[in-house]
Amino acid sequence: MTHQDLRDLLHEQVADLETTDLAGRAWSDAVRRRRRGRLVAAGATALVTVLVVAGVAVVRDRVDDPPRRTPAPVGPPPWVTQSPPAAPSAADTSYQDLPVWWSPDLDEELALPFVGRLPFFRHLDPSRVDADLVEDPTIDRAIAAFGRDDVVVLVDPEGQTRRVTIDLPAPADDADGNPTSRFGPSMLSPDGRRLEVRQGDDRAVLDIGTGAWRDLRGPGDPPPTGPAVVDLQPAMLNPAGRMSVNERGASAQSWGMGPGIPVRDPAAYFSGPAYLVVSGRDEGPSLLAFMTGLDDERWMDAPTVAGWLDDDTVVYESIAEDRDLLISWKVGTHTFRRVGAISPGWTSSFARLADQR
Repeated sequence: MTHQDLRDLLHEQVADLETTDLAGRAWSDAVRRRRRGRLVAAGATALVTVLVVAGVAVVRDRVDDPPRRTPAPVGPPPWVTQSPPAAPSAADTSYQDLPVWWSPDLDEELALPFVGRLPFFRHLDPSRVDADLVEDPTIDRAIAAFGRDDVVVLVDPEGQTRRVTIDLPAPADDADGNPTSRFGPSMLSPDGRRLEVRQGDDRAVLDIGTGAWRDLRGPGDPPPTGPAVVDLQPAMLNPAGRMSVNERGASAQSWGMGPGIPVRDPAAYFSGPAYLVVSGRDEGPSLLAFMTGLDDERWMDAPTVAGWLDDDTVVYESIAEDRDLLISWKVGTHTFRRVGAISPGWTSSFARLADQR
């Protein structure tokens, strides 16, 4: 039987089957191939053998997988096929009696469907923005700000972008004499109407609607952090980014690596993962552990919280050497989506995303 004859036979055998199971299996196999390329040939051979010998009835039930380090998921990962988002689902594991869900890893993030909101974030390269806020002051608030060197790029709720040149004294060095950045995750106010940057030992605040700057004395207070929830020694508590609170009072806060939260596969992912804590909900605290592969280039700092799309969906920023992705998580489920991507190398700050629906 030629290769083409085999392809024709397979198409005839599975033509009447539902596609979701097959698509999910293809997705799962695709991720597995990226991480375990040596098993590709064996997996293809096993699949063809089952289809031809056992017939379509076996295809309808299941397809045997090649050997692997961990059991295969039943069907596709839930974040690929759930539409609309499903009700709360069982946690993947637990830590100190708290429910823990596992995030997609870097490869899996690229396979996520888009959330459908904020389409101008599908891919944004701030360095290509030329329109200047002073010359074209047609926006009065922003939902995001991206800073690098002496430039900030603002994005308004309609997707318009404006460039702001920061002509201010450089920020003072830290106590050890190291240079500090004038930008930070809290530089954009929650309502998106003010931009705050460092200058010398003080701060400067831009009113985005008027383009006027004013000076503030001192470095300002550090932003508040959400509860860590897990029981750790104070030295191990390493908050990442700022806390974000939704309209119902639930908070989301990322924390750095250190706790002994279980990972999906200890042979494939770093132990003691960074994690995100959502607390203040009726269901109790929920933890999201970030899966970072041993060969990944994800930054070791925890993905920081960007904000909330609604009262149940938090957005975090997943940064690697070659990408900067915004990922949404429907808390307490396996529903993840891509919100968008930003060219790497910029410091990000977000207003209340839920206000921009």
